[in-house]
Amino acid sequence: MNTTYSPDLKAHLSFDADNTVRHIRHSQEFWLSEDPIPRQASIAYLYAVAETFKIPAGQLKNLHTQVSFLDPREQGIEYHLSEEKHLFDSTTVGYYQTYMNVPVWRQGLSVTIKQNPNRVVASVNISQDGITGTLPPARERSLGAGTHANGCPDRPEAAGASGTDGTGGTPAGRGGEHAEAAERQILFLQIRSGPTVCGKAGAS
Repeated sequence: MNTTYSPDLKAHLSFDADNTVRHIRHSQEFWLSEDPIPRQASIAYLYAVAETFKIPAGQLKNLHTQVSFLDPREQGIEYHLSEEKHLFDSTTVGYYQTYMNVPVWRQGLSVTIKQNPNRVVASVNISQDGITGTLPPARERSLGAGTHANGCPDRPEAAGASGTDGTGGTPAGRGGEHAEAAERQILFLQIRSGPTVCGKAGAS
């Protein structure tokens, strides 16, 4: 990656081979937010840097919505709340990139905030462009529970997270998973650009 300094953001920007900004590090001055709640501060920040990340503002309209694995439907790219992780006086808020209302495997955004007052320290963009796909017929969605042939577990980890599922535990460790598995169907969409969209669809 190439890194340059942005006087406007007072931050260092890291670019990938396609000249897409993947990391913003507020090296000279943190991005100060007036919002007292870290999650709200992260939402305001992402709108502020959406142009830098080349993300249409319309895709950010549901940042406050918790990501769903159970309700696939015809819907374009959006970003939905995954989880918050706390470490001492900082909070990292993760957002899944979603397509057809289910998360794209390991793609999304994260914002790290230093609290009291809330100041953005850094942000990461690991979202994917050019996602396409179609919902398969309901009878073709049932692939069983657990880890799939494409490597997707029931609950993928959040963007910028370290392997949790956003619920405080791993899918296999939660009670009732096996009992519920027979009543669920799994949505599995391979998309042309490479990543996989995966989530759980309600039984039909």
